[in-house]
Amino acid sequence: MPVKAQYISKKRDGVTWCYPSTGYFIDTEIDEEEYEKIDTVDADLPESDESFPKGAPFQGYFKIGSKILKKKGEITKEDVQKRVDDWISRIENVFSLVKYSLSNHSNIDFVETKKNRMHEELMQKFNVPPVNLPVLEIRKNKELLASFSPKGLWVIGANGRIDILTKYGSYILVDISDKYQQSIWKVYAPSNRKKSIDFDKEFVETLVQV
Repeated sequence: MPVKAQYISKKRDGVTWCYPSTGYFIDTEIDEEEYEKIDTVDADLPESDESFPKGAPFQGYFKIGSKILKKKGEITKEDVQKRVDDWISRIENVFSLVKYSLSNHSNIDFVETKKNRMHEELMQKFNVPPVNLPVLEIRKNKELLASFSPKGLWVIGANGRIDILTKYGSYILVDISDKYQQSIWKVYAPSNRKKSIDFDKEFVETLVQV
């Protein structure tokens, strides 16, 4: 049964819920059973600090009383941004493991630069701004041995891919975990794309054994 609800937006800080800016409708009706509660707010929200046409209603989000509701199963800009932030965090965790695994090699240096621009299809669709992802280079006596280059987040059969480039070929590193779960990283060697091996300290050590 439809119930009265209100359109909502967020202030410029991207955090504070508010009503849409003046010029947009606020009152509507929705079937509450199709939505899930994601937040609790004061019964009366503040006004938007944007001017029309900015401060538009968030698609798929509504307020009933003090409940913020999101349509079940619907992808939103916030969902995409959360996935991007999680991807950046997981990349950093991979780089940390690499550095830790080789910490006892005095002749190994690491060079980290933000070379890879990420602006995948879902990011463009939901107007999520592009980000520059880091690339990690492993150098031995200044010679480049390997580089870890993020390839993509939304890839078939995995929760993100990082290419490991070496002079002996390109390894494919993929996270086979479900989203927001503990990462399970697997490596596919240039010589065998069908069978994976664990991504761990032992594997990282092989990258510098030249």
